[in-house]
Amino acid sequence: MVQLVCSTSFVVQFHRDVDVESFVSKFYITNLGHLSLQTAGELDLSSFQIGDFKGITGNFTTETVSSLYNDPNVVAISLDRELVLSEVQEYAPLHLTRLSQVERLHAGQSMDYVYDPSGGIGVDVYILDSGIQLNHPDFTHRVHKIADYTGQSVRDQTDPVGHGTYIAGVIGSETFGVAKKANLYDIKVTDNRGRTKLTDVINALNLIVSDSRITERPSVVVIPLIMKKNLILNGAVEAVVNEGIPVIASAGNDGKSACDFSPGSAKGSLTVGALDAQDRIASFSNWGPCVDIFTSGVSVETTSLRGGASTYKSGTSLSAGITAGMVAYYMGMGDTGPQAVERVVKYSLNDHIPLVSLEGKPQTPNRILFNNEGEPNWGPSEQINVN
Repeated sequence: MVQLVCSTSFVVQFHRDVDVESFVSKFYITNLGHLSLQTAGELDLSSFQIGDFKGITGNFTTETVSSLYNDPNVVAISLDRELVLSEVQEYAPLHLTRLSQVERLHAGQSMDYVYDPSGGIGVDVYILDSGIQLNHPDFTHRVHKIADYTGQSVRDQTDPVGHGTYIAGVIGSETFGVAKKANLYDIKVTDNRGRTKLTDVINALNLIVSDSRITERPSVVVIPLIMKKNLILNGAVEAVVNEGIPVIASAGNDGKSACDFSPGSAKGSLTVGALDAQDRIASFSNWGPCVDIFTSGVSVETTSLRGGASTYKSGTSLSAGITAGMVAYYMGMGDTGPQAVERVVKYSLNDHIPLVSLEGKPQTPNRILFNNEGEPNWGPSEQINVN
C-alpha cells in the first residue's frame, strides 16, 4: 500500500475503448473542484497512446489517485518509476549466475550476473552469526560491528569460526554478494564452537528492533542458526516480522522437515532451503511446507578469512544469506520489508526443481529464487492501492 501526502508522479493506463481527450476533459470538470484544489499546472497532465495502449501521466495527490483507482475506465496505476541500465558482472560465481537466469546452469554458458546497480543501497542487513572479518577488502568498509553476546569486546574484529564472514560474503560483498551496496551489521552471537544461547538471540533481535526504530532505515535480519522447534524463539521472530522487518532463516541441514526446527518454522519468517548446481534439493537440506523458497547452497563461493581469497562452502546458511541479499536488493529499490518478501516469492521460478528431487518430501514448494534477470521496472502488474 502506498500512502501519499504530497503530489507524486503516476502513470495511469485506460481500457482500450476509452477516449483519452474526453476522459481528461471530464476529469478536470468533475474533480478539480474538490480534490485538494490542484490546478492544471500542478497536475502536469499529459496523455499517451500506442495503438490500443493509452493513458495519462500526472502529479496526483492521495485523493486524486483514490478517485482514479475507483474509476472503471482505469486498468492500472503505477508510480512513475525510473528505469536504469542493468549492470552485468562477468565471470560471476555460480550462485549469482543462477540467480539471474531462468534455465539451470549448463556447461559452456557465459557466467554473467545481471542485476540492478542500486544493489541494496541504504539497507541495513543484520547478521546473527560468528562475527564478520571487518577489514576484508571485498566488504568495502560497509561492515558495522554493533554487538557481541559472546563476552568478548565489541571492538574485537575477528571471526574465529569464519561462518559469519561466509554469510556476509553472499549477502553483500562486491564479488560474491547479491546486495553489493548494503550495510552489513555484525551481531556476534556464537562462540568459537559456533554455539549460542536462546537468550542471546532474543536479546539480539530486541536490539535490532530498537536500532531500526532509531535509524529509520530499511532493515533485514538473517538468522543462519537452527535449533529444535521452540515456541519462544518463534514468537520472538514473529514479533520482529510484525515490526515490518523481514527475517530470513535457514531451513537447516538435517535432511528433515523444516517444520521441526526454529526459527524456520516461525510464522512470517522467509525460510530457505539449499539446491545444488543442477537445481536438485541438496541431500542435507531440510524441506517441507515451512520452506518458502530454494536457492544455491552447495559449493557456494564466498569470502574467506584469508584476506582477499575466496572459499567454497555448503549449507542452508549460505542459501539464507543469498536470499537475505535478494530481500535487501528489492528494498534498496524502494520496497518495504513485507513487499520485498512478497516479491521474492512472486518472482521465484516455479516448477524448475526436478520432480525426482521432491520425492519423499511432502508439501515442499517447487520454487527457486530469481532476480527477474535484473529488470528494475515491475511493469503493469504493480498496482497502487489507496485506502
